[in-house]
Amino acid sequence: MTGKINVNVGGKQFIGWLEEDLNKTGINNNALLIGFNEKQKAFRFAAYKSESDLLYMEWQFDHTPEAEQTWRNKVAEIKARYPLTDNEL
Repeated sequence: MTGKINVNVGGKQFIGWLEEDLNKTGINNNALLIGFNEKQKAFRFAAYKSESDLLYMEWQFDHTPEAEQTWRNKVAEIKARYPLTDNEL
């Protein structure tokens, strides 16, 4: 991670901190990655709910390869928009 980051670790908000400054407080990279992944998962969940769930239901109703591919493309787009770190893939 580089630059300023915002993270919630153990219920404490760290907004606009540099990674090296967070490390000086005793927060390690693993904690930062967990905070990052939790945030990304929340964004993914909201995007799935608002963007892909309806497409999934349309595929279940239509049973067409085109409807399935439309849904799968949207899921891939959401995953690319909100990537997780390697330890969460």
